[in-house]
Amino acid sequence: MMPYSAMIVDDELLMRQYLAKNLHHISPRWVVACSAEDGVQAVEFLSQKAVDLVITDIKMPDMDGLELAKYIRRMAPMTRIIIVSGFDEFDYAREALRCGVRDYLLKPLNDHKIAETINNIADELDMQSSSRTVEPPQLAESVPIARNTLVEAAVDYIHAHYNDTISLDILAEHLGISSNYLSEIFHKMIGQSYSKYLTHIRMERAVALMRARPDMRIYQISERVGFISDKHFSTVFKRYYQRTPAEYMALLAAEDRKTET
Repeated sequence: MMPYSAMIVDDELLMRQYLAKNLHHISPRWVVACSAEDGVQAVEFLSQKAVDLVITDIKMPDMDGLELAKYIRRMAPMTRIIIVSGFDEFDYAREALRCGVRDYLLKPLNDHKIAETINNIADELDMQSSSRTVEPPQLAESVPIARNTLVEAAVDYIHAHYNDTISLDILAEHLGISSNYLSEIFHKMIGQSYSKYLTHIRMERAVALMRARPDMRIYQISERVGFISDKHFSTVFKRYYQRTPAEYMALLAAEDRKTET
């Protein structure tokens, strides 16, 4: 089988040259078709030549990695994207996922991690090629290429319905896949379980309400972020922030008074 094609995008010359020279040695299943020093140059290349994978730095002049990922998702949705970043930040990873990124690798890179990641993508491409005849109802669980789209849809659903009573089973049913499969791909792509992610969103929203509406009662905040019981909300909140909701609200009030003086 012919090796798959990759593009390297990085404004750091040494990193760009290293990957361009060594990617095929790291994994013989891949060859570097071209390289670019920024997102603008990458777009020019992609308009002339399709590739199976783009490995891009996140911080670049003119057009950064996230902007490039958005372009690729719109113009070449079958192309896989790996973002390389020196920023171990949850918000960066979440935004990358929303842009259709397949993997988010942290610097410094090592050959073993690169090989593991690009070989997994090659496996997915192999499976996609061999499963084109699968019936539509089976497609979501049979073709891993759908994972990015499914997880992104799951994230969007959580953001839209965090204040409702939702569960993994409800979300899986909404997406038309099994809860076990959703749990597996969600953890792989996000780096944490569905329940932890939902808790993260609910806790963020709870604190946002505390800041915006200091007059709200705890039970009201609890209901607004999807908890049936304010007691359960208080337990989860304290575990997450190491303070009870009342203590946290008092701390915010003290900060406001300090700002006013």
